[in-house]
Amino acid sequence: PCNNGGDHDRRANLDRKRVLQLQLPDRLSANRRGQDHSALPLAPGGVGSVAVCDALVWIAGDVTGYSLVNYATPDGKLYTSFVSAAALAEATQPSRLAVIVPETLFEDNHCGSYRLLLEAKAGANGRQLLVQRGSKTEDATTRDKLAEKLLARGFDCYVAPHPGVAAPLRVLDKGGKVLVARGGRRRYPGYSFHLVFSLVYTVLRRYAARGSTVCLDLTHGSNVLVSAALLAASLLPIVHGARLRVYAAPVLGRPGDDPVEFLDMTGSAALVREIAAGAAAWSMLDERLLPLDLFHKAGRQLGPGHREVYGKTATVLRMAEALLWGIRSGQAPILRGTARRLAERLPEARDSLDSLIEKEYPVDENPHTEKWVEHSAMPPWVPLADTVITLTAELLRRLGLDPETHQEPSNRELVERILQEMLDKGYPDRALSVAREWLVATLLANSYTRDTPVPVGGEEWQRIEQELRRRGNQLAQAFEKARQLRNRLMHGRISKEEQACIVVDGDDIHVKTCEPTKQGGTRIREMSLIDRETVEQAAHKLLEAIKTPRDTTGS
Repeated sequence: PCNNGGDHDRRANLDRKRVLQLQLPDRLSANRRGQDHSALPLAPGGVGSVAVCDALVWIAGDVTGYSLVNYATPDGKLYTSFVSAAALAEATQPSRLAVIVPETLFEDNHCGSYRLLLEAKAGANGRQLLVQRGSKTEDATTRDKLAEKLLARGFDCYVAPHPGVAAPLRVLDKGGKVLVARGGRRRYPGYSFHLVFSLVYTVLRRYAARGSTVCLDLTHGSNVLVSAALLAASLLPIVHGARLRVYAAPVLGRPGDDPVEFLDMTGSAALVREIAAGAAAWSMLDERLLPLDLFHKAGRQLGPGHREVYGKTATVLRMAEALLWGIRSGQAPILRGTARRLAERLPEARDSLDSLIEKEYPVDENPHTEKWVEHSAMPPWVPLADTVITLTAELLRRLGLDPETHQEPSNRELVERILQEMLDKGYPDRALSVAREWLVATLLANSYTRDTPVPVGGEEWQRIEQELRRRGNQLAQAFEKARQLRNRLMHGRISKEEQACIVVDGDDIHVKTCEPTKQGGTRIREMSLIDRETVEQAAHKLLEAIKTPRDTTGS
């Protein structure tokens, strides 16, 4: 069940004196250079940085033991309440509010019990909260004007599943007095986290209109619901185009009159989203997805002690971009030098990052308060740099290059690995274009004995192509199929291979297939889509032929 003490302990590692505000791009397209990145400041939040929310969502907890807290928002203002959502609602002025109540919190009538509990706790409408602890009954009323305003605003309420063992609250309305006692312990169904995550997302999506700002308060709540809410909320900018702000106040015990600053977790949540999206560049062989602007914007705000590792990591990122572009654009046969130079750069970039972490970001059995405070206002550089270095090294290993052992494939092996990667990642059309010519080069190498270079398209090259076309074996058929498919795809289906014709219809243009008939006329028909499986099969056959060299006699 939700309880204030558990929330506080879980957030004991949060720095109360710093508020790290990162406003990163909500959409993947903002990764590229040359676009508007005005929403990318990686600096600490300051005056005026509190957001105006269209909707505020929070997680309900057991407020019976909550005390008044002076909550400080990022704009420097103080709001006193025992429930953080009341403070944020006053600061952000949302038009819609919603609370998620775990089913483990109350025995029954969950939403009604939560509203009644808030009302009695705040002393609203003359009510008094009495909490039964053993044989004693204590007055737990804490007058709270902001909590009263929260109730007056009204809020939607949703009950969420929650696994585990809990002793839910029993709330009894005795007129002016509300009696709360702890019920008997019970085991709730063993719901999967998938279910909790899905249902929390279902709640949040109701408030995520495109262009709206959804604020999420994670100050209170169980670890399960807080985790589910943070994950679910991170999808709102991606799926619904909503802006997201995530807040949490590190209330440790009873702070008394000392202000407790809301931490703006928005930037870190967005950073994870952007890094995850950017990581697809390495796995999907597409340099357009690299988080280039995010990387460079963060780098410009680092201290002088980060200069060396930033420079070396930036070099790795730039060279990785070139390698990925070379692969995606079909330049596999000439990429060995690019890959080798990149592999040579990686070890020193890794060593530089490891040295920086050990010196500037120590984590061991002792606190390092002075060093931590020094870097608190900096962008989260370590995960960003580690992503670049680690995923680049992983890509090179998939291509047969090991930056640590200096293992390096032959150019023939490298091209084969790249072709296999392109097929594995779903680019059969691009693999086909490279494989068709590389097969000719492979067969040429198997039969050519002289040391002089062989011009592409020259006499020897043409001999191999002609010999392939004359043979009726499977290799020849695969070669011809690849040639036709490549031409048809490269020309957008406007190809002689298609018997394509242009049909003009007023101001419109259509591409059709025009076949001559025996009667001397023309039969016009729609072109059907070349399905992916057809291209994959053709590319696989070529790659198999490349990996299993054969001579031009068809043996």
